[in-house]
Amino acid sequence: MGKGMGKGITADAAVEKYFANLKASTSYILGLLVGQGEFVVHAAMTPLKEDNPDGLMNEDDKDYILDHAEHLNRMVPGGLSVMGMFVVSPSHQTKESHMKMRRTMAAVENRVSEDRLWGFSEEDTNDRVMLHICSNTNKVTCWIMNIKEPSKSSKSATWSYLQWMTAFWPVAVCPMDIDLMFPIKDKTRHGLMQAMKDGMMRWAKKTEASVCLLNNKNLPAKTNLNPPTKASLVWCATEYCNVVADDPCE
Repeated sequence: MGKGMGKGITADAAVEKYFANLKASTSYILGLLVGQGEFVVHAAMTPLKEDNPDGLMNEDDKDYILDHAEHLNRMVPGGLSVMGMFVVSPSHQTKESHMKMRRTMAAVENRVSEDRLWGFSEEDTNDRVMLHICSNTNKVTCWIMNIKEPSKSSKSATWSYLQWMTAFWPVAVCPMDIDLMFPIKDKTRHGLMQAMKDGMMRWAKKTEASVCLLNNKNLPAKTNLNPPTKASLVWCATEYCNVVADDPCE
């Protein structure tokens, strides 16, 4: 474990309530954190295995955990992703359990990266959050791991909660109808999935190269947006997207 205080991680108050319910259990619970940057908006416990519903979940169940991460990452809205993991256990975290957590986090990152359609932006970070909660003492330990340099020591970080953290986040909704044609060379299930992924990758690159207009204006990337009282999508295509909002800019 590394030394030195790193950056602070802020979680929505709803996450605190979620953890409070989990701490009532005496079992070892493992799950994933969803958010953006330094903000956690959702925590999702990895479901207990059907063949052992009352048993313990631990990092050794790696394949099961990775499947959960893959499905969760596909379900979250755009702009959010699996940004870390958490463990709730009756005992304090040991050096051995911390290293297991690091290995699991690295494996989770590799799995969710396989489905990534979009390129990395300036807002993307290499930091991944690892949180341990002792259900007996309520002690919370938070660590930051650089996923691009997994051999380096983790850095400790502060963990705090904020009421209604996401209540005023502006949300842009853009429904799309996708009609793609792609060749299938291998008719096995794996070949079909790979062909679909390749087709989606080509579509994603075109979408990334598109231009998004707010109130018919092409605004700089660093423009701050005020939460609109009304917002509606008026037209969207691969090369062009226009959102109408009330007073979108400061």
